[in-house]
Amino acid sequence: MLFQATLFAALLGTTVASSGSNSKCLSSNTVGTANYQLCCPEGQGAGKGTVGDSVFEFACGQYYAGKSGSGTQHRQVNSAKDCAQLCSSPDCPGASWHSTGKKCFVLGSGNTDYAPYSPAKDWMVLTKSAETPEDPDPEEDCKDRFEAASSQCEKEKNEIRQQGDSKLQQCQADKDSAVANANAQCATEKDQLQSQCKSEKDAAASQCEKEKDEIRQQGENQLQQSKSQCEAEKAGLQQKIKELEAKASSVGSGTAGGQWLSVDEKCRSNSWRSLCDGTCSQRQFTLGGVDFQVKCNVRTNGAVEEIWWYRQSILECAEACALNPRCLGVGWRSFGGEPEKGVSSPKCP
Repeated sequence: MLFQATLFAALLGTTVASSGSNSKCLSSNTVGTANYQLCCPEGQGAGKGTVGDSVFEFACGQYYAGKSGSGTQHRQVNSAKDCAQLCSSPDCPGASWHSTGKKCFVLGSGNTDYAPYSPAKDWMVLTKSAETPEDPDPEEDCKDRFEAASSQCEKEKNEIRQQGDSKLQQCQADKDSAVANANAQCATEKDQLQSQCKSEKDAAASQCEKEKDEIRQQGENQLQQSKSQCEAEKAGLQQKIKELEAKASSVGSGTAGGQWLSVDEKCRSNSWRSLCDGTCSQRQFTLGGVDFQVKCNVRTNGAVEEIWWYRQSILECAEACALNPRCLGVGWRSFGGEPEKGVSSPKCP
């Protein structure tokens, strides 16, 4: 579709050239040096062609000049055809075109003494002819139009390719920039996460060490309290042992005061009968800090017994039992005609 539109536009804008030597000079779309080489191969050549409603004859290596001047100057004129178009008014007899300078000098009614001058490199003169333009050769005209359209189409295709390449390059640049930005952002977020993770890890380690120190301190405090309590209990037991030892040393043979003062005098007999026949009414005694109870006409059975000799009475035997932690109680009996002996039952076998 683009090619058809371009072809149509090129067909409308192409100038019809008449037959003659190098008739393509004034119908070509070439510009600058390329156009001059087409019109003037190796700087030489002549011909004619139709531009607009006029037939122009051109000759290479010449320019028009005279005392009245070279004509009106026009700049940025890219081809011989463009220069001829500037000479379309009826009072213009001709023009001079300088291909490298892209200048066109158009003669007017005031230029009456002009003449061609040569040699003139890169110059050519265009002279308007009184000849009527001929109808173009259809085949040649179609060929020229096709070539012009093809040239325009190729030009537009090249422009589209250039635009596509430019856009592709821009797209790739945008993509590379986006990837680079994404990578940079990813690296930044990764560094932030690693920093945050390290901070949380350090905080957790610090908290753990703090709790461990607190547990150690609590353990040390409890240990210290236990040691202090143990020392206190130990000191109390040692004090109690000293008191018991003091009591034991004060009791002696049992004839001194102390615990005997709390015993009924009628209960001091060395005979057990006085404790059981009603003479002694006391049934409980506290001797050496230990409570004893009198039971008559019974004895221990199944316990390990020890015989303590030479006790003066059953109460003296009980006092000795109070000082022995293994002793559970005492009994009193006589063996034949011998004096009665003290008997104790140890706390354990």
